[in-house]
Amino acid sequence: MFETIGWRFYINAKTKDNAQNVLTRIEKVTGNLKISSLEQYWKDNSLFEVYCDSSFQVEEPEKAIFEVLLLVNQLGHDIDIVGPLLYENEQVEFSGNCSRPSIVGLKWLHFYLDNFR
Repeated sequence: MFETIGWRFYINAKTKDNAQNVLTRIEKVTGNLKISSLEQYWKDNSLFEVYCDSSFQVEEPEKAIFEVLLLVNQLGHDIDIVGPLLYENEQVEFSGNCSRPSIVGLKWLHFYLDNFR
């Protein structure tokens, strides 16, 4: 069972409140985000780095991959995909990056999906 999508976002914002406003726009696509970290990016003070998860309840790997691709396509284009990587016991890992997001204020995103639990 695929239960969550892991996300990492880089957001163009000068304040945490502005970064939160961008996250609100992202949540219109992804649904509620459980934020584990929202900090100014140490390499570039004009960006905030966000680590978070969104709920995702899909059983079949093929359907999960397709649904994630549909979702990510709403966030941006020119997506670089890694996988799907197949392991023993029907475990699957799938991830990707997008450097051309379509959400205003979103600079870059990474997503990660697996059924390792």
